Amino acid sequence: VWCLQNNHFIPRMKLQKKYRSASRIVKQYTAPKTPYQRVMESPLRADAKRKLQSIHQNLNPLKLQRQYEEKLKKLYSWIADENRVQKAL
Repeated sequence: VWCLQNNHFIPRMKLQKKYRSASRIVKQYTAPKTPYQRVMESPLRADAKRKLQSIHQNLNPLKLQRQYEEKLKKLYSWIADENRVQKAL
């Protein structure tokens, strides 16, 4: 769930250039884009792009976020239960 949300809906800036100017290091970044957008702009085979497009069109970012939060709640409750068991021993 997190990978789909992260790769399709969360934009990132990518380091484009890094150079030293006197004693400072200057970094220049590209415009923010999602990894999905970067792949679609790359010279990838058309059938691979069609497959990614079909996956992307079937995704709902709000649903992914809810699923992610539900899984986190389950994980936190499991950790809390494990801590209770450890304290009881």
